[in-house]
Amino acid sequence: MTEIISRLFASIAEVTGPHFAVLIVSFLPLAEARLALPLALGYGLKPATAFLLAFAGSSLAAFSVLPLLKALLRAALPIRRKLNDAYAKKLSAMRQKADGKREKTSKKKKRADSLSPEGEEKTFKSDSATMLFLLAGFVALPLPMTGVYSGIIIAALSEMRVFRAATAITAGNMIACLLMLLLSMLLAPYINPIITALTVLAIITTAVTLVKVIGIKKK
Repeated sequence: MTEIISRLFASIAEVTGPHFAVLIVSFLPLAEARLALPLALGYGLKPATAFLLAFAGSSLAAFSVLPLLKALLRAALPIRRKLNDAYAKKLSAMRQKADGKREKTSKKKKRADSLSPEGEEKTFKSDSATMLFLLAGFVALPLPMTGVYSGIIIAALSEMRVFRAATAITAGNMIACLLMLLLSMLLAPYINPIITALTVLAIITTAVTLVKVIGIKKK
């Protein structure tokens, strides 16, 4: 995977130059600034230039992907309600055969209400300053299961407002970019192993996040 991203970076750099390549690679979910920064330094870009380009490319996702993901989740709510209602009816019929005295109407209504837009807004709304601060801190740490796209998923599932959540993600991303820049400069001789390790962590992070999102949707 590291070789694929490196080849992609090299291909874009040959056509448009390394500056645009940093913007594109840093926007990708499996790369972000964590991989774009070491590659940019490896291509001889100045640290300040590499930082600004990687930060701009990865932060762009917060203001573009987040509203799109929120729109998709909202569009999927009616489908989830219909599937939930069908499942509840089928389950109710099966249980009524075993015990006709059981009433499943209240449970069915409770489950449907929990999936309604209003219900989600009340249950998951987390626009408080504390939650935004925690979101920024989560994105700032260059560790597995963190990063811009992980922050986007958290903000979308938590029904945070786009601008406030994107601003918090961008603030955290700035700190993460600074940390990655320092690590890349201090550990320059080990730049290739760093890229490999970060790619593996990115793949694991994405896989675990997808599994969790699928689990949440099933609930």
